[in-house]
Amino acid sequence: MIRSFILFFLVLFPLASFCGERIVSLSPALSEVVHYLGKDSELLGVTNFCDEDFCKVKERVGGIVNPNLEKTVSLKPTLVICTTMTPERFCDALERLGIKTERFRLVSIEDLFSVSELLSRELNVPSNKVEVLKRRLEEEAQGLSRCLRGKKVFIALSSKPLYCAGSSTYLGQLIEMSGGKVVPEGSFRAVSLEVLYSLKPNLVISFSGCSSFKGFKCYDLSPYKSDFLHPSPRLLRGLDKLREEMCQE
Repeated sequence: MIRSFILFFLVLFPLASFCGERIVSLSPALSEVVHYLGKDSELLGVTNFCDEDFCKVKERVGGIVNPNLEKTVSLKPTLVICTTMTPERFCDALERLGIKTERFRLVSIEDLFSVSELLSRELNVPSNKVEVLKRRLEEEAQGLSRCLRGKKVFIALSSKPLYCAGSSTYLGQLIEMSGGKVVPEGSFRAVSLEVLYSLKPNLVISFSGCSSFKGFKCYDLSPYKSDFLHPSPRLLRGLDKLREEMCQE
């Protein structure tokens, strides 16, 4: 009798309806947001650049700017998420096939919070998860304040060529949340050594070693570079490492 009832129930309410979304993520940052929201089980496909442990068991669908359409469609996703780095024509092709596609701007800390809120609603996750993320990022940033407050900071992404993160980038925003002053102003950009010297930073945070920054107090964050590559909850781990490096003195 019980077995018959279960079979009848499954016929009326197919099992798929209990499985949530079938998500393909075309961005490492978005994959990490889905993971933070506790929806790993609904994440089927990720990019070749998604390097966190939870991604090892996921199908790979290609790159961020050049994902494989056939592979993506073969996973039968109900939702594909990507950033503005993925060409709009790729998203349009998915939409024409009837696959719901969400394309997000994700370049700032504010973007991280808004995208997390949108996905939490999309995936039926309690909104307090996003509030916790905001609070933890603020707490981690505040934990750096005793080491950064009032300091002029240069963030070097590479040294040859010299490429930096300016004050309006998500990395710059994190440092300024910690009380530092990021130079130069603006976004990501290449600068000359002459410009670096003219900026007169108190310290350099480098993701490519410190050999090119003789004469400056420099912190080498290259071992932890992957934790700072994009605005995602993974920044929590990066900020913790940054505090260990900078505030132990």
